[in-house]
Amino acid sequence: MAQIGKLEPQVDITSPEKLFGFFWNHLDRLVQLFPENVKSLKILQGDKDRASSVLHVKYDLGSPMTAKVKIDIVGERNKSIT
Repeated sequence: MAQIGKLEPQVDITSPEKLFGFFWNHLDRLVQLFPENVKSLKILQGDKDRASSVLHVKYDLGSPMTAKVKIDIVGERNKSIT
């Protein structure tokens, strides 16, 4: 049975511009940077870094899992992606 959940981590970021820039421009590189954890990242709808996009991610943090990620809001001015 599928599980639906929402993950909202909060961490202190020393360079929000760099982190936002990575997710804005290079999200697909997660597979290359963390091949043991992030197995695949596919765009199901829209663009990877735009509002209303949907991504399908296969990952392994001890056991194989998949997730659909919907990007609701992209705020370039305040460097946020939700």
